[in-house]
Amino acid sequence: NQEGLYLHFKAIAEATDMPIVLYNIPSRCGITMQPETVARLWNDCSQIVAIKEATGSLDIASKIRELCPIPILSGDDTLTLPLMSIGGCGVVSVLSNIAPQLVKSIVDNAASGNWAEAGANHIRLHKLMRTVSCDNFLLLVTYLFRMLRLIV
Repeated sequence: NQEGLYLHFKAIAEATDMPIVLYNIPSRCGITMQPETVARLWNDCSQIVAIKEATGSLDIASKIRELCPIPILSGDDTLTLPLMSIGGCGVVSVLSNIAPQLVKSIVDNAASGNWAEAGANHIRLHKLMRTVSCDNFLLLVTYLFRMLRLIV
């Protein structure tokens, strides 16, 4: 439950001086960290520096932004651009392992307000974004690296 998530991350924060990025990935953990819990952790734990938001919900990200100024990183390549339009600041990206400059271009252009260029690169990469978001993405990334002769 939400109180359990709060107590878990608070205990980690109290046990370290290292920066902490919250990961909100319900498809991997079986629970969604609600915006109120994120805001509570942000306000109570100075070591929390950002959240990787991978719920797939712009409503949740919008509510987090409404409740607190925590930096929000997209946890889903396909939602990076929409998330940045509501105040997100970047991405923890799978696709950047294959096309780092193009992913960086989307983030940099969105951050500087060049939405047309960011959008054009998003559309250009969208099919690949959807492909690398599959459950076996590590196998896929390794395969693509081999295809591109980046590893042997």
